[in-house]
Amino acid sequence: MRRILPGLFYTTAVLYPVLMFYFLVIRKIPVRLFSLIVIAIAAVWFISLTAKKKRSVSSLPVPCCWAG
Repeated sequence: MRRILPGLFYTTAVLYPVLMFYFLVIRKIPVRLFSLIVIAIAAVWFISLTAKKKRSVSSLPVPCCWAG
């Protein structure tokens, strides 16, 4: 998965101007709607890349002063 992400990022960066032209000029989608879609995709991508697995309570180490 880590090897795919840089390639996907560069592909998206290259296709971004083409997609902008297609959606704004050819399809005539409003700029506000297009901006909201781009922001939503970026937010989902950011959250999915920065999310970490949460550790369960049972897997946490117990301090020695609590053992007893």
